[in-house]
Amino acid sequence: MPELLLTDHLALHFLELPKITDYNVEKTIDMWLYYLKNEGQSREDKIMETILKNNPHIASAREKYIKFTQDEHMREAYESHLKWKRDQKTDLLYAEKKGRHEEKFETIMRLSKLNLNPHDIAVGVGLTPEKVKEVLAAGDKGLDLLAGKE
Repeated sequence: MPELLLTDHLALHFLELPKITDYNVEKTIDMWLYYLKNEGQSREDKIMETILKNNPHIASAREKYIKFTQDEHMREAYESHLKWKRDQKTDLLYAEKKGRHEEKFETIMRLSKLNLNPHDIAVGVGLTPEKVKEVLAAGDKGLDLLAGKE
């Protein structure tokens, strides 16, 4: 039996808010879309006032939004989470780049042991023959050359 059974009990819709420009404020979905797109704007907005007056659920969401954005502890927690996500992404990108350099370095060293000339090695790893010669001459420090370290 599958771990996850998909049914038609849930439908997901993706709405691109920047592309939505025409709102019928009589429709609840349009009210929500307008709110989501325009909340936090610092301008006077008669449409937003009407929506908040006519829809208590959106008014409640706005109260919670304002409470959240004014709570220093909550804002710091949110900003800390965003920083953690950016750091994770940066660490992952760095690790991927380092892995590619290590793989390229190991390939250069293996091919040189097979007595391939630097030009043929360069074609195989996507470098210039001069760079391959530098890496081979540097020996164990060749990885640092590939990574751009001095």
